[in-house]
Amino acid sequence: SPAPPRVIGEQVMRLPNDAPYKIFHPIRRGKLNIKEYSIQTVRGALYDIFNHALTQHLEMTKEQWKKHVLMIGVPARLNLREISIILSIVFDDLGFDKVFLQSEAVLACFGAGVSSACVVDVGASKTHVCCVVDGMVMPRTEISLDYGGDDIDQTLLWLLRSGTDHHFAPTSRDLSTITSQNQVRAIKEKVCFFSDLGTELPVQDTQILVHRRTHPTRIHRFNIGAAALIAPQALFEPNLFEPNESYPTLEPSMDSFDPLGEVFLSDSGYFKYTRAARVVGIDLLESASRKGNPKSSDKSKSTPVPPSPANRPTFQAPLPVVSHDPRMPLHQAITESILGLHSQDLKAKLAKQVLLVGGSCMFKGIVDAMEEELVAIIPYKVSGANTVNVIMNPKNVDPKDLSWKGACILSHGDTIRDQLLSKKEYVTNGISILREKAAFPI
Repeated sequence: SPAPPRVIGEQVMRLPNDAPYKIFHPIRRGKLNIKEYSIQTVRGALYDIFNHALTQHLEMTKEQWKKHVLMIGVPARLNLREISIILSIVFDDLGFDKVFLQSEAVLACFGAGVSSACVVDVGASKTHVCCVVDGMVMPRTEISLDYGGDDIDQTLLWLLRSGTDHHFAPTSRDLSTITSQNQVRAIKEKVCFFSDLGTELPVQDTQILVHRRTHPTRIHRFNIGAAALIAPQALFEPNLFEPNESYPTLEPSMDSFDPLGEVFLSDSGYFKYTRAARVVGIDLLESASRKGNPKSSDKSKSTPVPPSPANRPTFQAPLPVVSHDPRMPLHQAITESILGLHSQDLKAKLAKQVLLVGGSCMFKGIVDAMEEELVAIIPYKVSGANTVNVIMNPKNVDPKDLSWKGACILSHGDTIRDQLLSKKEYVTNGISILREKAAFPI
């Protein structure tokens, strides 16, 4: 049968490398991708995604759309202009008459059954932290970070390919087949974890299946070693990520490619003194960093000297402005978000209610690891915050589904009626109506 003109959603991740398609990303790092494509192109792609979800997954006809209210969970990074583009698609192209806009963080709180929390949303390509109080996002607490699960995938793959013979080398030398995002993500979800300090690192053997249309399925078995611990640790130590976005990304491509065409993580500076180093040993990480940095001198083999105070990472009190490093450690971002609240009581309250959301935070041991990092900072900065509590899987709900569950709960209430935005109101008042109707700061 002939190939369909377009493939959308999870089906894209199952395409073979020689399929006659070009991968298109209308959203990058939580923003509409109008840097790479025109607004018209992005708008057309978003329309296809909406149309596919409504007709194929919800099995609704276009005639039924007008009889329903569309609830949109708005990602934190979208600005007023980007929201207006989405509304024009919803009203003009799809034909909906009414919509309800709500922040994804607030929806996650509803899904977790709480009205207030510090919401930490770890996505595929971005991470967002904000404080929600009584169902409202506090504007001076929002922090967006330019890393997510895809960056952990990239770090894991580099560690598997550039480690030492004793710790990282696979039993099968042919790792060139690990080039798809699906395979690397499967390895990450299967073996990556956070470990307590002092715990002996277990030896982990794993395997992956490599499927090719023109070749038999092959099984690759190898030992993960310390890579399983170091890769997710990058959430707390982003220097493990590439400091810029020049490295090739792990995206399914219709052309053969090597996602490690460029060496990254080459600077061995702070790399040796991370929490991961304290767990698995400095020598191991030092050897791996020398592998990634061919220019390292023989002096790197000697006993390492801790970085000088001028270069050592420090935690600083947040400034009273919304300005931050998009690559700051996750626990520091959570701390600064909580410190952005106006009340000491609220700060202490939300320190005990840190809600983990998103599919890229589901690592074994992450709750204990995050509490360990936060308890070393927050009690010294927030009066009365003697304990820190991190919540994941509230009421046994998958972190990926919290916002969806919250939308379902909110849609059955009567409180949203006054905040419904009609097409007539939008056409009459323009984009300024969003400041009145949107239930979150814009």
